[in-house]
Formats: sequence, C-alpha cells, structure tokens
Amino acid sequence: MTTTHLPYLAAVSVRGEDAGSFLQAQLTADLEPLEPGRSCLAAYCEPRGNVLAVLRVEKRENGYLLLMAKSLREGVIKRLGMYVLRARVEFEALDDAVVARVTGEAPEYDLAGASDGPGSGNSEDWRAGELRRGLSWLGADTAGQFLPQMLGLDRLGAVSFKKGCFPGQEIIARLRYLGKLKRFPLLLRTDSGLKVAPGEEVTLVGDSGEDKAAVVDTAVDGDSRLVFVVTRLDSENPPQSMLMAGESVAVEVVAQAWATI
Repeated sequence: MTTTHLPYLAAVSVRGEDAGSFLQAQLTADLEPLEPGRSCLAAYCEPRGNVLAVLRVEKRENGYLLLMAKSLREGVIKRLGMYVLRARVEFEALDDAVVARVTGEAPEYDLAGASDGPGSGNSEDWRAGELRRGLSWLGADTAGQFLPQMLGLDRLGAVSFKKGCFPGQEIIARLRYLGKLKRFPLLLRTDSGLKVAPGEEVTLVGDSGEDKAAVVDTAVDGDSRLVFVVTRLDSENPPQSMLMAGESVAVEVVAQAWATI
C-alpha cells in the first residue's frame, strides 16, 4: 500500500442532528444514498452557479468529513456558517493531515494518524494523477470563476440534477437542459519548465483559431507539465500551441472527457 501526504488539502468535520439535511441543501451532490464509510465528489457553489470549492464528502457514523483545498477551508466554513440559522449543525477544522492511500486500483482519501509516518508517495505525482482523472480542487485564484460543467464536474458525478435545490441550482440546470456549454475543460501537456500558475490567462492556438483560456490547475508530470484549462477550443478543434508572456510553446491534448471517480 502506498500512502501519500497531500499538504494542499484540509479537512472539516460536520456534525449535528441536521448535518445531513444541511449539506444536502448546500452542495451539488446527492448525499442521501451515502452510507457510513462511503464518499462522493461535490461542489459548493454561489447563487450564480460558480464553484466556490470542490469537495469530497464522506459519510461517517457521527457526521460527515469534508475534504477541500486548504486555501479555501476557512472561507468555506465561514460561508456555510452564514446559512446555518436554526439548523443543529457544527463545523470543526481538523488539524489532521490529509493522505491518499492506494490499495489495488481504487485511490482513497483519509486522515493521517500520528503513527502513519511521512508517507512513501510524492504529492506532486498524486496531483498529476488527479488532473489526469479530471479533478482540480481549485484554490484562492480560481474559486468562484467557473460553472461546474466548465470544470467537467458533472461528468465526474459531482452534480445531481434530480435532488432538491442548492445554491446556483437553477443556473446550473438551465445550462444542462436549455443552454449550450461554450467553455470546456481541457487537460494539456507541455514542457515541464513552463512557468504557468492557476488563475493566469493564456492564449491557445489551433487550426480553428485562438482563444483566451483560463488556467485552472497545473502539475509536473515526469518530464512534462500538465495544464488544466477552461477554453472555447475542444478536443475536436484542439490547440497546438500556447502563448504567454510573448512566448509560444507546443501543447498536446491529454483529455477532455473523464469517467466518474
């Protein structure tokens, strides 16, 4: 078994008699089918539908465990707290380190115990693997900028269109049933030495033209760099190069459509 510490993630415990119904009304995923020990991917959105945080929600015997980007945790707790009102629910930021464990083919996220040691895996390798599976946790520079479909979260099973209302549900559902997605998630591979960061804007150039794309996330992957972008160019009209700071670098499309994780 390989254990990898993930310093970019943090955990929140949600407890109380109304914890389940409260989270069900706030997050995009349907939590009702979850049994203790099971988890799902979800998003926390603002009323305009843009994703404030990507979460992994695990049902536990005494409540729920939320995993999210460490840089977003305090803001998420504060915002969720604004909507508690009379609900019997409490939030606690946990100091435990978040780890990923691989036993067989299925990756699992958990909290590290005091005796777990430093872990044998590399967190940058794990981040690259997450991007290849279509998962970006967002961060302070990218939160609140994209609808779930622009990040491919609907394809990852993070959005339920059958459950009750949640913040932004009307806009997100309208895009699914009445609209047309004009900005797509795309995972690109380029030179590992490229200096690019989440939140930056780059120009992608392909045979069909060019587009100002937003960088969502990035990670070094061996001798190359993975760059997760939201763009108007799709895999049928793929970009071939990226322009930034007056420099052009070659890119190739790694993925656009991901299976549920």
